[in-house]
Amino acid sequence: MSWIIRAKEEGRKKLLIIGEALIVNKDYLNNNLIKRLKKDYDIVKQPFAEELYMLYGDFSNKRNKTNKHYVKLLDETKMIINRVNLSLGEKSPFNKNTDSLNEILKDKLQQYAGGSGRYRFAKLLTAESVDGIIVVSSMYENTSTILKILREKYIKNSCIRFIFW
Repeated sequence: MSWIIRAKEEGRKKLLIIGEALIVNKDYLNNNLIKRLKKDYDIVKQPFAEELYMLYGDFSNKRNKTNKHYVKLLDETKMIINRVNLSLGEKSPFNKNTDSLNEILKDKLQQYAGGSGRYRFAKLLTAESVDGIIVVSSMYENTSTILKILREKYIKNSCIRFIFW
């Protein structure tokens, strides 16, 4: 499984990597940061399937309430994500409850859509079983700047670090 870099070893801290999908998943775009972190930490990357699930869920709920085809596909996708999540157990990068991502944002980011900002912020707020979170993004990315401001408002004394390239 590409999103889980190493099996948990005794004494190793677990880090969640969140950010722009390409920056998270392409070593040359994050200056090999994640590759270097693998040596000392267990790394879990945000799952792209979960990000797309939320993106398409937002689209179908806000713009396409009558489109039953999208809603049916989302239900099937949710079932697949839940099966994979159960199979991976504690090593799963997915939230235990995929709907918790939307629920946590009801009073925080109702209309925001850019750069998967809703997903990325929800993942920050609902992260479980990790010792730290690193948010990676390209330099001057607006979504990351907005998330940094929101983090200061909603998450006090956190172990989240923002890294820009």
